[in-house]
Amino acid sequence: MEKFINEFVKRYFTGEELIIYRYGLLVGCQFIIFLVFTIIIGISLGMLVESVVFLFTFYSIRSYMGGVHLSRYKWCLLLSCTVVALLLVIVKYTNLKNFYGIALFICMMLYIYAICNIKCYDAKNFEKCYFIKKIKANAVKIVCLYVFFLIIDYRDGLEIIVYTLVTVILAKIIGKKKRENL
Repeated sequence: MEKFINEFVKRYFTGEELIIYRYGLLVGCQFIIFLVFTIIIGISLGMLVESVVFLFTFYSIRSYMGGVHLSRYKWCLLLSCTVVALLLVIVKYTNLKNFYGIALFICMMLYIYAICNIKCYDAKNFEKCYFIKKIKANAVKIVCLYVFFLIIDYRDGLEIIVYTLVTVILAKIIGKKKRENL
């Protein structure tokens, strides 16, 4: 895939544009591949709605929070698809009691709030401040979706949100530890 993208970009762009478009196309293609695999996994488990809820929750927080980065995309895709399948299977065959699910959800939101409770007055940290604002806005959307699922008593939706948040936060912690050890 990288060879195809490199060839395509070299034909139409030069200089600094080449690097930017190559990166953008590569990330876009990787996102689409993961999206397709996630939908296929969801359909094969009879959990299409849950896989879409996973994607919404995962990308709205993970995109700005960071996490584990593997050296090769194929390993990242394999790990990501394994995690998606595992989370969907856990949701399908287990039942997280409301109290534990709500408590875990609140803990995950408090952790995200703690990460976002950083003052952003430093002009040098514009990117970090931007990411924090996006995390906050997306966390509010996730809370609204969670409350909606509570109101309609959609347990699988509640559980996939909780498990996805746990996964994103664990990936953040592991990624941070991995960077510290470099």
